[in-house]
Amino acid sequence: MELRDYLRVINVRRWIIVQAVLVVTATALIASYLQRPAYEAQSVLLIKERDAGSSLLGSELPGLSLQPERSIQTHLKLLKMPTIAGRAARSLRGGGHEDGASATTAKDIDVSPSEILSELSADADPQTNLIYVRILDASPRRAALIADAVAEQYARANRELNTAEIDKARRELSYKLRDTEEDIFSLSQIVARDKDNSKAPAGMTGAQWKTVKRNAVTRLQMSMETYRMLTSKQEELKIAQSMEPGEAALIQRAQIPDAPAKPKPLRNGLLGLILGLALGVGAAFTIEYLDDTIKAPADVERNFALPLLGQIPTHGGGDRPSVVVSARDSGPAAEAYRALRTAISYLNYDGSARTILVSSGNPDEGKTSVAANLAVTLAHAGYRVVTIDCDLRQPALHDSLAIPNEKGLTNVLVGQLTLDKALQPTALKNLYALAAGPTPPNPSELLNSYRMDQLLATLKQSVDYVILDSPPALLFTDSAVLAPKTDGVLLCATVGKTTREETHSLIETLADKRIRKLGVVLNKVAVKPTKGYYYRGYEQRDLQPQTTT
Repeated sequence: MELRDYLRVINVRRWIIVQAVLVVTATALIASYLQRPAYEAQSVLLIKERDAGSSLLGSELPGLSLQPERSIQTHLKLLKMPTIAGRAARSLRGGGHEDGASATTAKDIDVSPSEILSELSADADPQTNLIYVRILDASPRRAALIADAVAEQYARANRELNTAEIDKARRELSYKLRDTEEDIFSLSQIVARDKDNSKAPAGMTGAQWKTVKRNAVTRLQMSMETYRMLTSKQEELKIAQSMEPGEAALIQRAQIPDAPAKPKPLRNGLLGLILGLALGVGAAFTIEYLDDTIKAPADVERNFALPLLGQIPTHGGGDRPSVVVSARDSGPAAEAYRALRTAISYLNYDGSARTILVSSGNPDEGKTSVAANLAVTLAHAGYRVVTIDCDLRQPALHDSLAIPNEKGLTNVLVGQLTLDKALQPTALKNLYALAAGPTPPNPSELLNSYRMDQLLATLKQSVDYVILDSPPALLFTDSAVLAPKTDGVLLCATVGKTTREETHSLIETLADKRIRKLGVVLNKVAVKPTKGYYYRGYEQRDLQPQTTT
């Protein structure tokens, strides 16, 4: 599809798009105004870059330096655990904040952990160690209190966990200090015994005793150094425990929000507009894809494999065939039929297309109107014309030409009347009409008779054109019977009604080699006003299905 094809689809299906936009946007706005207002309060936690506890002899390492993103995500998961919500709910029922004054006046709030979890959201600021704790609640004050409670309880739980780790490290350090003190005492006893090295213990020589004492001195020095290091670590742990040991710290309490965070009618309306537009355009192109009717001249040539001889705009007459061409009429319909007359004249430059059958695949595709108006325009041009209503099942040509239907083709074919007596004059001196006459029981047999051949041969010798109207070719065999008897067939199709499958079936029905298919006339073509000279203010535009014949 080219750009103009996309624009044509949007133009043709514009009401689908408009309806989708209106419905979705209105739904979004109505839902917004019916939704209960909700307020969002936000507390801020800082995740400090240090390890909460220490190993017994190792030094403290930055807790977030190796995998900061993983650590932050861990904090986010832990913050949303039911245990934190339970602690927050208990603290709110207790009626106060334990870590400083809140921005709100604390009072007892009865809220369950499940309620807190349903209102809670938390996210981290990229490239920082900040975590935002958000609560969405119907009460602005309640939202602020719950947000602070969740943040406080998470920071406290984190401190308790880290304090427990420090306590464990202090206990392990105490055990190590005790063992070291015992080693120092034992080694000191050995070093202090018999300083002159003259008396070795029983069973040990003086040289051996001297070696033992030398080793004891070395070990004593090492133990003393270890003892000093452990003592220093013990002081560090005391300092760490006296300071706030947790990784998470509440650095900003929630403020009571002034305006609701939800709903946002303007934003929702805009999103509804965008969504409705997307759905409408999608629906328009989906319907266009599923709709296999003829919509443009290119469809005619592509599906019929025949030239498009005329594009007839929608004209008055409702669902009944009517003559819209008069000698002085220059409206769009009249000009379109004159253009069709010109095309027929070109086809008949050698006199080979004088008897023309007008047919269509299905009813209500404008074949009778085309037959009547083509005959009138040919008569206006000075041609002698006879039009015959060969639709013996549901005749309508006599109504278009305002003549009676008491006598006509049926009477001639059964031998009740001669052709001269059955022919009726019309308002135009060059135009005569042969109505269908009484409905026979065997229309196809009459139309396929020898008398029908004689009738056409007689008329062809006396007039310039014979225009025949016939029943729908896909419903009855009458058109297939008549077509070989004429010089050519003019097929009618309707914008938005005739399908591609029907066109293929129609071509197959008239596939006899004796049948000359002149071309296609497309009915119900929309027109738009223009300032041009031709069509007296009208011109043809992209084809669109209309509601009248």
